[in-house]
Amino acid sequence: MRASPSNTHHHLDGDELTTALHNTANHRGIRLRPLSEAISALPVRRQAPYTAWRRRQGQAAENPPATFADLVATVTAFADPLATGAAHGHAWDPATRAWQAT
Repeated sequence: MRASPSNTHHHLDGDELTTALHNTANHRGIRLRPLSEAISALPVRRQAPYTAWRRRQGQAAENPPATFADLVATVTAFADPLATGAAHGHAWDPATRAWQAT
């Protein structure tokens, strides 16, 4: 039986992702910075649209975070270590939504 995309989770290699991100940034001539710095005001500004989106999704959304700030926290927990290089030697664990040492 084939797993559906909604119940398939993959560990992501921090070394590979960090290298790819930094190589792309170098190629494009841009300086990386943590995503959390770039979107610091977003959780407050986008809470109302996020609440409306969750309401429209009904049963279609599987366990979305309660607040937009929670969603942003998960995304930045994933992205910031890639930008800073802290994800080297780690793998992203989708079950815990955290980088784990490898």
